[in-house]
Amino acid sequence: MICDGGQALFTVLTDCYGTKDYNHIHHVMQMAHTNRIDAFIWTHPDKDHSVDIPAILGKYDPGSKAQVFLPSALNRHMGLSEDAQMGLDYVMKHYNSNTRYDANYVFCGDLSEQNVKFIDPDLLENAVFIKIPHHGTDRLKTFVPKFISKGVKDAVSVTTVFKKQGLPKESVLNEYASISKGIYCTSDINKSPNVTYGCVAARFYAYETNSVIETDGNAYCHYHV
Repeated sequence: MICDGGQALFTVLTDCYGTKDYNHIHHVMQMAHTNRIDAFIWTHPDKDHSVDIPAILGKYDPGSKAQVFLPSALNRHMGLSEDAQMGLDYVMKHYNSNTRYDANYVFCGDLSEQNVKFIDPDLLENAVFIKIPHHGTDRLKTFVPKFISKGVKDAVSVTTVFKKQGLPKESVLNEYASISKGIYCTSDINKSPNVTYGCVAARFYAYETNSVIETDGNAYCHYHV
């Protein structure tokens, strides 16, 4: 969110997920005193990134005025889950979508090692926020070195947690520590969750170099300098 004081001026939603009874997006929007989504970035159509898209966009962008950014290869013939199919049908019906990238904020979804080679390191030079790909898997060997090669060292890095797969890997979090001033996780892989969600809110100020990071639910700060 881009905010002026306590007022949200521009709101971007990246991916969407909720359970049958709860979606934390409603709480975030309420706390920010806004009822509008201005842009939606859908990184990829896995189920854990694709639940409740029609409901959330329908509620917070009823006039379908938001910018929507999709992967260029996303289409109806990919064998999508029911949630992802509903999301794609809704987006294709209500929006004219295209794909754009802003390297100051790096969202790579479930980036694979074979695709890292296509990322130009020069685009990563000014990265201030990094969504750690694929729940912090150790399968990516050449991604962090691209940031290191451009001198990135003060980013805020955030990862989701996938306990069944033992993610994020501690070795991966240590690797991101070399390019980050803070690493945040949506829950602690070694502890039982207190609630059903974990949320990391990162606030960056247009005319200042600092940022404010807030955690809610099971989310916590793993590393900070």
